[in-house]
Amino acid sequence: MGMALVHLDGECQLDPGSGTCQGMLRVTGLPSAGARLIPPAGRGVEILLEGQAFSEEVELQPSSDRLDLEFRIRELPSPIQGIRYLEPAIPLVKGNPDGVLDLSVRFSTPPGWIRIGPQAPFAPARTLALALGRDLPCLHADVAAGRPVRLKVVTRPGEEVRAERLLSAGREALGFLARTLGAFPYPEMSLVSGDPSRQGGTSLGPALAALHGRIPQEEAPQDWWRWLVAHELAHQYFGEAIPEADKPGWVWLGLGLYVDWLFAQHAGLPCQAHRRLVHSWVEREGLDLPTRLGGGPGQEAPHPSASFRQAVLHGKAFAFFLALEARIGRPGLAALLRRLVRESPGRPLGRSRLEALTGASDLFEAWVDLEIPHRRLPGAGLALALTLARPSSE
Repeated sequence: MGMALVHLDGECQLDPGSGTCQGMLRVTGLPSAGARLIPPAGRGVEILLEGQAFSEEVELQPSSDRLDLEFRIRELPSPIQGIRYLEPAIPLVKGNPDGVLDLSVRFSTPPGWIRIGPQAPFAPARTLALALGRDLPCLHADVAAGRPVRLKVVTRPGEEVRAERLLSAGREALGFLARTLGAFPYPEMSLVSGDPSRQGGTSLGPALAALHGRIPQEEAPQDWWRWLVAHELAHQYFGEAIPEADKPGWVWLGLGLYVDWLFAQHAGLPCQAHRRLVHSWVEREGLDLPTRLGGGPGQEAPHPSASFRQAVLHGKAFAFFLALEARIGRPGLAALLRRLVRESPGRPLGRSRLEALTGASDLFEAWVDLEIPHRRLPGAGLALALTLARPSSE
């Protein structure tokens, strides 16, 4: 089945001062069956469609290939230390797995407010996220990453030193990723300060990621930011441009960690993140967790808890790609990833398709499907994973 391109055109007025938003959209090229309209982020959402008001998902009728609608949000998501994060920012069409969006939405904000996120037109996409704030320091640079990319870093006042580090890290990571995977998927990329009380990062949507403020004690700040930026940029390839096909998603998580691990090796970073994640999987017996990753027909894993997401969807998924590399070789896996980036923008990737492309069914059966102790999992990749899990001697 080919991709179904859905065109979405319209205007949106954001008023973060009063916490409201409203807009008008025209959608054309709707998927013929099973399409639903996903409401934007916020409270008091009202979608006006053919004279009816909806506040939750709307099932679209396939009788027309054009849809006009209005929407209003009476309360935008609460700001986190002055920055609002909207994910998604507008109502979005969810159709068949190969349906992608061609967005041409014009946003307006009051004077003094900064809108962080992709500029329209924008394609392919499956969501559209924005961040909003005012009086925020902003740095930018034009980077050659297989294509010209405008890189932006937006932080809170007082974080100017970190902003410089993030911009430098972004330039470095974009160059490495373009050489390793191919051209960066989007003509722009914004990195914005996230939640100061959280650790790690969040891929908010295409061309936008939040970097949270808490750094593990064992990590040097300059190394941590270089690794974290590379990780979030890797998810722009696997997670955004090539979305996850399965639920719960582990392919995009594992690939993001595998690619940023390649970057950490290339850059000589003594980052402990991979070791912590693999160790949490190796020791998951103390958490009483299932270990099947899931994916493929009838193979969904249980709905993940926070521990399942940490230990299995991150730790085991990353270790799986080490095992896959051991099976088909690093050059073979690198060639496969470059092929996916070149040929599959907008097309979901999950366990079944990845298994077919690699031809390693027995490895998938052992690592993905079976609830067996980690010490019995085949492949030299396990030895690499356990090496990563050992305490660092550095």
